[in-house]
Amino acid sequence: MGYDVAQVCLNGHMVNHSYQSMPEFNQRFCAKCGAQTITQCPDCKSSIRGDYEFENVIAPGPTRPNSFCHECGKPYPWTERGLQAAIELADEFEMLNLNERDELKKSLEELVKDSPKAEVAGFRFKKLMKKAGSGSIEVMKTVISDLLSETLKKSVFGI
Repeated sequence: MGYDVAQVCLNGHMVNHSYQSMPEFNQRFCAKCGAQTITQCPDCKSSIRGDYEFENVIAPGPTRPNSFCHECGKPYPWTERGLQAAIELADEFEMLNLNERDELKKSLEELVKDSPKAEVAGFRFKKLMKKAGSGSIEVMKTVISDLLSETLKKSVFGI
């Protein structure tokens, strides 16, 4: 009874929800992107949570992996990579001045953490993205939507 281990690539693609109980689906590298796969937090070495198993019943695990380790609280590699990509993208929005770009980067960090400041960050994010231009929000949505909770996706992107 408890969690099986999940196998996830460094870019955040779920490879196997049941690494231990269904090893026939394990892969050293991701079939979607070619990145190496992991089953443990790189920082604390705790297993990444997969399917939850209890007496003769298996509850399907998450379709996408968690963003942060449940043991040490550090972001997983896919979270760090996604946030870094979003921060780099923010620097490309020429319609925003340097202070606004910095505000956008701080807002991105709060949105990914889903902290108590996330609603304020979401409001600021939407305001800045309007100023950045119509195509900017679509590009940013592609980069960060996998990092946001469902509630924040609805709040920020209306999806």
